Order: sequence, then C-alpha cells, then structure tokens
Amino acid sequence: MRYHGRHDIRKSRGRRKAVAKGFHSAFENTAASKLTKHKIAFKYEPFKLKYFYEAPKNYTCVEDEDHKVLEWHEYTPDFLVFDKIIIETKGEFPHKDRKKMIAVKKQYPEYKIVLVFQNSANKVSPKGLTYAKWAEKNGFYYCNLTWLVPYINDLKKKL
Repeated sequence: MRYHGRHDIRKSRGRRKAVAKGFHSAFENTAASKLTKHKIAFKYEPFKLKYFYEAPKNYTCVEDEDHKVLEWHEYTPDFLVFDKIIIETKGEFPHKDRKKMIAVKKQYPEYKIVLVFQNSANKVSPKGLTYAKWAEKNGFYYCNLTWLVPYINDLKKKL
C-alpha cells in the first residue's frame, strides 16, 4: 500500500469523488472542472492511440513497414480539446511515462500534446532536471494546472 502521511492516498476524499465522476485521479477531476468552468469543451479519454518503441539494431523483433517494433502498446489521452490538442495530466512522471510520451509525440505529430503538471519543478533525476526542463528538452508543450486555460487558449490560436 502507498501511504502519504497517515492516509492511504488511494482512499482520499478527492480521489473517491474523482472516481465517482469517472476520472482516475483528483488531479484529472480538477483539470476537467477548470476546463468546464471556462467553457472549454473536452472529451475525456476519447480514444486509444497505438504506439511502439523502436528496437535496437540487430534485435529480433516484429517488422512493421519501415520500423523494427519490439511490441505494440496503447496510449489513452486524458483529454482532447479543439480536436487536435491532447492534454495529459501528470502528478508523478516516471521514466516509463516519459518514454511513452516521446514515442507517442513522434508517431502522432498531428496532435499537440500538452503536459499539465501538478508541480513542474519536481525533479526527474538527481542531476536536477525538472519536469519542466525535461518537457522543454523534448519539445513538449507544458504548464502547471494554474495556467492550463490561458495556455490552451493561446495554443488554440496557433493551430
């Protein structure tokens, strides 16, 4: 069990409310509330995108058109707004999620992916690389929840 202080975080009041509304986390619920409050229409988990990790050279794997594919995976975006902007909410951002987001971004360039962090100053590595610096380094749009609405509206103008 994962604990945060004395409380099991899976049973927090915010999480229970979010799950009752069909969300996976209180953070997703808060993001949805912010979009709704500002009259930004969105679709929650609207579809699945198939993606793959390319295999290293000389690796036995499945061939798929021009790529050597280790195996196929599915990614479900948290939110879709304006038909082309994917909003992915992130409290924690472990290595496997960072790797997945790079693969999805590369394979679906028609979508603009916005990473919305609970805290973009959190560190990715002991070397001091923050979520924000990682996003910049890898060409992702990003913001904290506070700036979600103005950021999305500004990005919409650039489409």
